[in-house]
Amino acid sequence: MQRELSQFSQTRELSASQLKRSIYLFKGDLRAKVEPDGSSSWVHSATARKLLFGRETAEVFKIQSGVKIAVKPQDPALRATPTGVSCAPRGQDKIQAAHSVRLVTGNCSGSVRWVKLANRGEATTKIRVLTLHDPTSLNFRRERDPPGEIGVNAFNRHDQVVMDDVGDTTGVRVVGLSPRPSIIYMTKDRSRAAELLALGELPESSLGMSGSVILLTQHDFDLPPGATAEVRSVSVYHPSSLESALIAAAPRPAEPETDLAEARAPGFASSSASMNFAFEWAKAALFAIEGEGDLAERLWSGVALSLVRGDYFEKLAESVKRGIRKDGAVRYSEATAPGGHADRAGPVETALYLASFCAYLSARAGDKKLVRKWYPHLKRVGDGLAGMLAGGLIPSSGDSPDGWRRRLGAGFPTGHTAEVNLLATRGLRDASTVAYLAGKGSDSAKFRELSVRLLNALNEKLRDSESGALALNVDWHGVVHKEITIDQAVGLSFCSPDQNLASSIVHRLLEKDFETGYGPRTVAGSNNLYFSPSYGEGQLGGYWTRAAISHAILAFLTGYPSIGSAQLERVARLIHLDVERLGGIPGEIPYWIDTERRQVVGSGSDPVAASRLIEAVVFGEAGLSLGSQGPKFKIPEASQLRWLFIHDLDLGRRGSMFVGRSAGRAAVVSTFEPGTLEDSARTSGQGFAATSSHFPECERIASQAGLEGIMFWDGNSSLLCLGNTSGSACSGVVPVTLRSKSFSTALYAQMEELRQETGLWTSVERVKLLGRLEIKVELRPNSWKMLRLSRVGQ
Repeated sequence: MQRELSQFSQTRELSASQLKRSIYLFKGDLRAKVEPDGSSSWVHSATARKLLFGRETAEVFKIQSGVKIAVKPQDPALRATPTGVSCAPRGQDKIQAAHSVRLVTGNCSGSVRWVKLANRGEATTKIRVLTLHDPTSLNFRRERDPPGEIGVNAFNRHDQVVMDDVGDTTGVRVVGLSPRPSIIYMTKDRSRAAELLALGELPESSLGMSGSVILLTQHDFDLPPGATAEVRSVSVYHPSSLESALIAAAPRPAEPETDLAEARAPGFASSSASMNFAFEWAKAALFAIEGEGDLAERLWSGVALSLVRGDYFEKLAESVKRGIRKDGAVRYSEATAPGGHADRAGPVETALYLASFCAYLSARAGDKKLVRKWYPHLKRVGDGLAGMLAGGLIPSSGDSPDGWRRRLGAGFPTGHTAEVNLLATRGLRDASTVAYLAGKGSDSAKFRELSVRLLNALNEKLRDSESGALALNVDWHGVVHKEITIDQAVGLSFCSPDQNLASSIVHRLLEKDFETGYGPRTVAGSNNLYFSPSYGEGQLGGYWTRAAISHAILAFLTGYPSIGSAQLERVARLIHLDVERLGGIPGEIPYWIDTERRQVVGSGSDPVAASRLIEAVVFGEAGLSLGSQGPKFKIPEASQLRWLFIHDLDLGRRGSMFVGRSAGRAAVVSTFEPGTLEDSARTSGQGFAATSSHFPECERIASQAGLEGIMFWDGNSSLLCLGNTSGSACSGVVPVTLRSKSFSTALYAQMEELRQETGLWTSVERVKLLGRLEIKVELRPNSWKMLRLSRVGQ
């Protein structure tokens, strides 16, 4: 039987005392801020465009001889996933209280909080739990928190508190409590609420109140030795329906949260535990992309979204299509416009949208109906991008920033910038490819010619004729800025037309004055003109994760997979292990790092960095390319990963692939069409040989911690691929259900193992088939193994 694969089974545990900052949760359009003590500061909805709930917390008291003693673990263990946080006591206290909070989405949005109590003592103990809820956030709002509502009308329904908004806004909030509390008290006095929470006792219940209401509830338990109890509070919001909110807040048996879309998202595993950890968190960040209000940021994530969340990508495309300008260009993103620029054409938005949608269609090149459906729209957008050319290049205004630095709002190049024009070249080139797929030869030639003209103009105005170096920009005064920064790598990671140029950028960013330990910083420390260790938000010297990953992608594109893989591993280690030392949360993908102060800056995970990490894995480590012939895989010869697999990748139809590497050789197994991979026997000039095999079906299989497996099968045999994710030897038993029809009437199977040194199969043993087959496995650190089972007669 296939195990239920936990998306965050590798979530790290850390001490709450180690945290130096709040934890930011994300799910769908929701964002929440949770403090290290387990209390939450707010829950915000990007769809509703407002704060749904403010501060929520719970306090536990032990009542002994009439005295109320607060139950607070000294240093709880904390575990965080993108959607929830749990705090559990570590000590041997007789009364233990574990707190957890999780975001909920669906028909209603909000959060659910649990307080789980356990009596480890030898006598019955009286326990009291008080909870506090500030639905408007007016009472406990901090300076940088999002603004709350004017007030609410709150009504006590015994085990629920129903609230509607005061003022012009609409919305219904319900706080549901289970079990039913003995007291629900309401006040508008913050000092009074804090006093009662510290005292551990509430007055009589309140029936209702209007304004900036604070809710407090009280639960009392007599807990026998060894017994447990639980207090659950659900805070949900619906824009109009009270009935929906009441149903969502009603008590129900605890059920594991499932998300069918996430369950069908691509799975990834490799010989690097850090890479596995980082990929899962990056995937989670993309599944919460609705919470990102900036259209440009969502479009920066478009290529990865087209592979990981194809359903959402089409919704994003429909949304962009409805708001397209008359000239076919995508509007400049309002979220980054300081004022008055919202209706201007956005060259970055248009180029990214074009490149992302072309990637989506190229991956599904066999679906001619889909290509023809969207081609007229893409042609219009391509024409809109072409219309932005002025004097051969696309200009960037000094009033509103373009390029990746727009997220910073300062320190961005203007005039004619290399990055923006490389993005446009990529968009026009990809439009040519999709026009070819749609059978529009003349359009394909037109877009190809435009991309070549744009590239020639870029070479003429932004390339040094002697050194061949790529300038950062030519400003509005005609001054050429030749300084090498991370911007050139970002642009070239989207479009790299010159091998020598890309190679020089890759190696320049590896030098000591760019080095941070996690990849290159934005500006070299030796650049006395641009570099500043203290200038706003690190744009002139800090480390930006999204830009550093672009450098890794460029290394893969340029033919230096060993450099790209090593850089990607450093980023993954930052997300998995090192971010904790920098004051962040393991799994959080930092926006930027103050490298001088050695601290993470910015709140939550950067969705653009997450998308670029997934791109680096799929296009770099797995060697995917998209073109007029559809998707193709060319496995890179060198990598930090000794083995990897990608499961359920959506390229028109879902497919999976396993890659195992040994000295000078790689074994590749996949369910993609045979023509998608290189020829079954390929040898490069460096003596690297790759052999590939095709199977129509596969599934991820159950295995113990540190051991990952995937099984392929056809009508005659089954192939089991196993890998060790840890740096220590691993041994165990893997239960396998053979899916091949040939085993349905067989009693025995012949097991063979692939000899990695020669690429030949050797017989291991003859096994008897009794229900599920249990295979003993021993693997060296980070190693892999392939086992083939074929039916034999009696």
